[in-house]
Formats: sequence, C-alpha cells, structure tokens
Amino acid sequence: MYTIAVKRNFVAQHFLIGGNWGAENEKHSHHYVIELQLEGETLDQHGYLVDIVDIEAQLEKLVAYYRDRTLNNLPGLRAEPQH
Repeated sequence: MYTIAVKRNFVAQHFLIGGNWGAENEKHSHHYVIELQLEGETLDQHGYLVDIVDIEAQLEKLVAYYRDRTLNNLPGLRAEPQH
C-alpha cells in the first residue's frame, strides 16, 4: 500500500449561535489545518501514486474558499438559531 499526504493551514472566522457563550458569540478567528491523505495499491509509470502538483493545486483551491472567510456565512455551514 502506498500513501501520500498533503497538509495546508489557514485561518477562518466563525461565531457561535443559539446560546449565550460570551465572547464566542462574537466573530473570532481560528487556525485550521486540513490534511488530505490518499492511498493506493499501485504506482504509475513514473513511480507516483498521484501527481503531487495536482493534489496541491486542488487542495489550495479548497483552502482558498475557506481562508479568511466567516464560516457561518458559507453555504452548507449556515446554522439558524434555535428558538
């Protein structure tokens, strides 16, 4: 089994809703880490599992979507306050 992993760091903001958590209810930043790990049983003709340049480019696109944004405002991550 062969494995390749690529890791990226980014900062994004969020705020808690649905309760009184003090300062956590205000927009604040966190440091996030995303690690992509791929596994496979065979290598290509160049001895690679996959092209790391392609992996890095796709992971960078993903991270760019979240970097320096308020997560609460992004589709799929929006949460409505509970009443």
